Amino acid sequence: MTNLDEKLSAFLDGELLAEEMQQMRERLAVEPALAARLSELSMVDQALQAHYGEIDDRPLPAAITQLLGVTDNQPEQPPNNVIRLLLRERLRAHTGKAIAAALVGGFALAQWLSLPTMDADASWREVAQVLESTPSGTNYTLASGEQLTPRLTFVNHDGEYCRQFRVQGDAGRSENIACRSGAGTEEWDLAVRLELADTVSGDRYQTASGGSALDDTLDKMIAGPLLAPEEERRLIELQWSPNH
Repeated sequence: MTNLDEKLSAFLDGELLAEEMQQMRERLAVEPALAARLSELSMVDQALQAHYGEIDDRPLPAAITQLLGVTDNQPEQPPNNVIRLLLRERLRAHTGKAIAAALVGGFALAQWLSLPTMDADASWREVAQVLESTPSGTNYTLASGEQLTPRLTFVNHDGEYCRQFRVQGDAGRSENIACRSGAGTEEWDLAVRLELADTVSGDRYQTASGGSALDDTLDKMIAGPLLAPEEERRLIELQWSPNH
């Protein structure tokens, strides 16, 4: 994401100083390309909100509700205000860029830590297989007992297919993004993982931000529109090779 994109995102969120907001309005009035880019960023935000709204409003499976120890009559617990953000640079021969992640708002205290290497681990291979074959919105129970839910699919600025997914277990929850750099399940690489605790009430599950806590990161990574469900299903059928 460029500095200009960051400015535009801050403009959309109303986070610029009053003078900067006015300067941006004046530029938008006379620079069509700038106005078009603002529209792109706005559409990504709207698409993310709509997509997550559909998934987050679904009730949790009974097994997960029981796992979390939640009952319909149980009062809401105070949200944990400490969120740990773990980010690994994805170093490849064809790119020198690192994924930048940021959380907006005063509800979080973020710590930048190196992401553990999971690619060669058996548990990651199972996760990669789920990402390879499971449509978004479908819950899958891992061998560990954790619940994995792919949430959306998109193409990043390197032309790779990426998936945002949630992993929920009795020890906590994480929001994740993995990208597919080549053929086969071994080529799914974990790009971003955000571990957090949030409020669970009744049989509803809601992220701390009302969507995904990775919304800002997704804004930076996504190139073009999110894949529609039918496009995603078709890609899975074609083993992520649309030219087959």
